[in-house]
Amino acid sequence: MTSIWVAEHGWCYRNTAIDCCTREITGWALDTRCRTTEALAVIDRAIDDRGVAPGTLTLGTDNGTAYTSKGFRKRLAALEVTHRRGGYRDPESQAFIESWFSKLKLRLIWRTEFETLAEARTAIQRYIEHYHHRPHSGLNYKTPAQVAQTWHDHRDPTNTATPNWQRRRGPGHTNATR
Repeated sequence: MTSIWVAEHGWCYRNTAIDCCTREITGWALDTRCRTTEALAVIDRAIDDRGVAPGTLTLGTDNGTAYTSKGFRKRLAALEVTHRRGGYRDPESQAFIESWFSKLKLRLIWRTEFETLAEARTAIQRYIEHYHHRPHSGLNYKTPAQVAQTWHDHRDPTNTATPNWQRRRGPGHTNATR
Protein backbone atom coordinates (compact mmCIF):
# COMPACT_ATOMS: atom_id res chain seq x y z
CA MET A 1 0.00 0.00 0.00
CA THR A 2 1.18 3.50 -0.77
CA SER A 3 -0.39 6.93 -0.38
CA ILE A 4 -1.22 9.32 -3.22
CA TRP A 5 -2.40 12.92 -2.84
CA VAL A 6 -5.64 13.77 -4.64
CA ALA A 7 -6.94 17.34 -4.26
CA GLU A 8 -10.59 16.25 -4.03
CA HIS A 9 -10.02 13.87 -1.07
CA GLY A 10 -6.53 14.43 0.34
CA TRP A 11 -4.48 11.28 0.90
CA CYS A 12 -5.80 8.24 -0.93
CA TYR A 13 -4.49 4.72 -0.68
CA ARG A 14 -3.22 2.48 -3.43
CA ASN A 15 -3.35 -1.28 -2.84
CA THR A 16 -1.57 -3.32 -5.49
CA ALA A 17 -0.89 -6.98 -6.21
CA ILE A 18 2.14 -7.90 -8.34
CA ASP A 19 3.01 -11.27 -9.84
CA CYS A 20 6.60 -11.83 -8.71
CA CYS A 21 7.28 -14.15 -11.64
CA THR A 22 6.03 -12.00 -14.54
CA ARG A 23 6.20 -8.62 -12.74
CA GLU A 24 2.65 -7.88 -13.91
CA ILE A 25 0.26 -5.82 -11.84
CA THR A 26 -2.55 -8.32 -11.33
CA GLY A 27 -4.92 -6.20 -9.27
CA TRP A 28 -5.08 -2.71 -7.86
CA ALA A 29 -7.37 -0.12 -6.36
CA LEU A 30 -7.12 3.52 -5.37
CA ASP A 31 -9.52 4.36 -2.57
CA THR A 32 -10.05 7.01 0.08
CA ARG A 33 -9.60 4.41 2.81
CA CYS A 34 -7.28 1.49 3.39
CA ARG A 35 -9.21 -1.14 5.24
CA THR A 36 -9.62 -4.87 4.95
CA THR A 37 -12.46 -4.41 2.44
CA GLU A 38 -10.26 -2.48 0.00
CA ALA A 39 -7.31 -4.87 0.39
CA LEU A 40 -9.55 -7.89 -0.23
CA ALA A 41 -11.06 -6.29 -3.33
CA VAL A 42 -7.58 -6.21 -4.89
CA ILE A 43 -6.93 -9.86 -3.99
CA ASP A 44 -10.36 -10.93 -5.28
CA ARG A 45 -9.77 -9.11 -8.56
CA ALA A 46 -6.35 -10.66 -9.05
CA ILE A 47 -7.64 -14.17 -8.32
CA ASP A 48 -10.71 -13.68 -10.51
CA ASP A 49 -8.81 -12.18 -13.46
CA ARG A 50 -6.13 -14.86 -13.34
CA GLY A 51 -8.38 -17.84 -12.63
CA VAL A 52 -6.16 -18.91 -9.75
CA ALA A 53 -7.01 -22.41 -8.50
CA PRO A 54 -7.45 -22.88 -4.74
CA GLY A 55 -4.26 -23.84 -2.94
CA THR A 56 -1.90 -22.55 -5.66
CA LEU A 57 -1.25 -18.97 -4.53
CA THR A 58 1.13 -17.61 -1.93
CA LEU A 59 0.42 -13.99 -1.07
CA GLY A 60 3.15 -11.87 0.47
CA THR A 61 2.14 -8.71 2.33
CA ASP A 62 3.52 -6.34 4.89
CA ASN A 63 2.20 -6.20 8.43
CA GLY A 64 -0.32 -3.41 7.91
CA THR A 65 -3.62 -3.65 9.75
CA ALA A 66 -5.58 -4.28 6.52
CA TYR A 67 -3.47 -7.41 5.91
CA THR A 68 -3.37 -8.74 9.46
CA SER A 69 -7.05 -8.37 10.31
CA LYS A 70 -9.20 -11.34 11.20
CA GLY A 71 -11.46 -10.72 8.18
CA PHE A 72 -8.48 -10.71 5.78
CA ARG A 73 -7.06 -13.94 7.20
CA LYS A 74 -10.51 -15.58 7.14
CA ARG A 75 -11.07 -14.67 3.46
CA LEU A 76 -7.62 -15.95 2.44
CA ALA A 77 -8.31 -19.22 4.27
CA ALA A 78 -11.61 -19.57 2.37
CA LEU A 79 -9.75 -19.01 -0.91
CA GLU A 80 -7.01 -21.46 0.21
CA VAL A 81 -4.36 -18.77 -0.25
CA THR A 82 -1.15 -19.14 1.74
CA HIS A 83 -0.34 -15.85 3.46
CA ARG A 84 3.30 -14.91 4.04
CA ARG A 85 3.81 -11.69 5.93
CA GLY A 86 7.10 -9.84 5.65
CA GLY A 87 9.23 -9.46 8.73
CA TYR A 88 9.64 -6.16 10.50
CA ARG A 89 13.31 -6.01 9.59
CA ASP A 90 13.12 -7.82 6.26
CA PRO A 91 13.01 -5.22 3.44
CA GLU A 92 13.65 -7.83 0.75
CA SER A 93 10.33 -9.54 1.47
CA GLN A 94 8.48 -6.76 -0.36
CA ALA A 95 11.20 -5.83 -2.88
CA PHE A 96 9.16 -6.30 -6.08
CA ILE A 97 6.21 -4.17 -5.04
CA GLU A 98 8.33 -1.54 -3.27
CA SER A 99 10.45 -1.18 -6.41
CA TRP A 100 7.28 -0.85 -8.49
CA PHE A 101 5.84 1.80 -6.14
CA SER A 102 9.09 3.79 -6.29
CA LYS A 103 8.99 3.83 -10.11
CA LEU A 104 5.28 4.74 -10.14
CA LYS A 105 5.96 7.69 -7.86
CA LEU A 106 9.07 8.80 -9.74
CA ARG A 107 7.53 8.55 -13.23
CA LEU A 108 3.93 9.60 -12.54
CA ILE A 109 2.77 10.52 -9.04
CA TRP A 110 5.37 13.17 -8.15
CA ARG A 111 5.01 14.76 -11.60
CA THR A 112 1.22 15.03 -11.61
CA GLU A 113 -1.31 16.97 -9.57
CA PHE A 114 -4.49 14.91 -9.46
CA GLU A 115 -7.70 16.87 -8.97
CA THR A 116 -10.08 13.91 -8.73
CA LEU A 117 -9.94 10.23 -7.86
CA ALA A 118 -11.16 9.35 -11.38
CA GLU A 119 -8.31 11.35 -12.91
CA ALA A 120 -5.75 9.57 -10.72
CA ARG A 121 -7.21 6.13 -11.51
CA THR A 122 -7.14 6.80 -15.26
CA ALA A 123 -3.53 7.99 -15.17
CA ILE A 124 -2.43 5.01 -13.09
CA GLN A 125 -4.22 2.57 -15.41
CA ARG A 126 -2.40 4.12 -18.40
CA TYR A 127 0.89 3.80 -16.54
CA ILE A 128 0.23 0.12 -15.79
CA GLU A 129 -0.63 -0.62 -19.43
CA HIS A 130 2.63 1.02 -20.50
CA TYR A 131 4.53 -0.84 -17.76
CA HIS A 132 3.20 -4.24 -18.94
CA HIS A 133 4.57 -3.60 -22.45
CA ARG A 134 7.97 -2.21 -21.48
CA PRO A 135 11.06 -4.51 -21.41
CA HIS A 136 12.52 -5.18 -17.95
CA SER A 137 16.14 -6.07 -17.22
CA GLY A 138 14.99 -8.49 -14.50
CA LEU A 139 12.97 -10.37 -17.14
CA ASN A 140 15.88 -10.71 -19.56
CA TYR A 141 14.61 -7.64 -21.44
CA LYS A 142 11.20 -9.12 -22.09
CA THR A 143 7.97 -7.38 -21.21
CA PRO A 144 5.75 -8.64 -18.38
CA ALA A 145 3.09 -9.36 -21.02
CA GLN A 146 5.54 -11.55 -22.99
CA VAL A 147 6.58 -13.48 -19.89
CA ALA A 148 2.94 -13.97 -18.89
CA GLN A 149 2.10 -15.27 -22.36
CA THR A 150 4.99 -17.74 -22.07
CA TRP A 151 3.51 -19.05 -18.83
CA HIS A 152 0.05 -19.22 -20.41
CA ASP A 153 1.37 -21.12 -23.45
CA HIS A 154 3.30 -23.51 -21.22
CA ARG A 155 0.24 -24.41 -19.16
CA ASP A 156 -1.91 -25.35 -22.16
CA PRO A 157 -0.38 -24.94 -25.63
CA THR A 158 -3.67 -25.92 -27.33
CA ASN A 159 -5.67 -23.22 -25.56
CA THR A 160 -6.08 -20.21 -27.86
CA ALA A 161 -8.69 -18.43 -25.74
CA THR A 162 -7.76 -15.04 -24.33
CA PRO A 163 -7.17 -15.39 -20.58
CA ASN A 164 -9.24 -13.23 -18.20
CA TRP A 165 -6.24 -11.16 -17.15
CA GLN A 166 -5.83 -9.89 -20.73
CA ARG A 167 -9.41 -8.63 -20.81
CA ARG A 168 -9.11 -5.46 -18.73
CA ARG A 169 -12.24 -4.05 -17.16
CA GLY A 170 -11.19 -0.41 -17.09
CA PRO A 171 -9.31 1.97 -14.85
CA GLY A 172 -9.08 0.97 -11.23
CA HIS A 173 -11.82 -1.64 -11.38
CA THR A 174 -12.40 -3.31 -8.05
CA ASN A 175 -15.23 -5.09 -6.38
CA ALA A 176 -15.04 -2.67 -3.47
CA THR A 177 -17.84 -0.30 -2.61
CA ARG A 178 -16.78 3.30 -3.07
